[in-house]
Amino acid sequence: MSLDPTMRATIILAAALHDVGKLTLPARLWTSSAPLPRRERCLAQRHSVRGHALLRDLDPPVAQLVADAALTHHEAWDGSGYPGGLCGTEIPLVGRMVGLCDVYSALREARPYKQSVSHADAVEMLTAPDPALRTHRGMFDPDLLSIFLAAGTQVQAAFESPPGDADGSWRHLMQTAVRGRAVCADRSTAV
Repeated sequence: MSLDPTMRATIILAAALHDVGKLTLPARLWTSSAPLPRRERCLAQRHSVRGHALLRDLDPPVAQLVADAALTHHEAWDGSGYPGGLCGTEIPLVGRMVGLCDVYSALREARPYKQSVSHADAVEMLTAPDPALRTHRGMFDPDLLSIFLAAGTQVQAAFESPPGDADGSWRHLMQTAVRGRAVCADRSTAV
């Protein structure tokens, strides 16, 4: 899959802004070391809808894709995601791309409520076959997951490189994407 320069730029923007809705909710939702009670978890899940509302009125056509990423990055290929329970190609491509890298980033980064995992452990979790697990391969577009996995060495290197150490589109997009959450693209192969 290849992306034209405008689409790459849009994905970079979507990556940077996909969680903007979190700014409209109490910070305690993102900093708690304990599991959130159901009511607070439901409130936290509203960040995608709130982000979409903030972004949808930007100058089109970029606004629609960026807003779509904010709204759909927690949807899952198998229909188990939120907020709309979309499945398969009902999820816009930009949402599928940002969502995959968002999960990878969440697995790799330490959070107040969990430790970070290695690249190998993250890949194992992304490809786990059991849908009863919190993270499993059924959540992701199989074609995008294959491309992502094939670029594993580059994904790992980009994620582990210092911020601001961009050396072209792959590293720049991964840092904006995975560190600020989005999707990866190489000069010759794009996700």
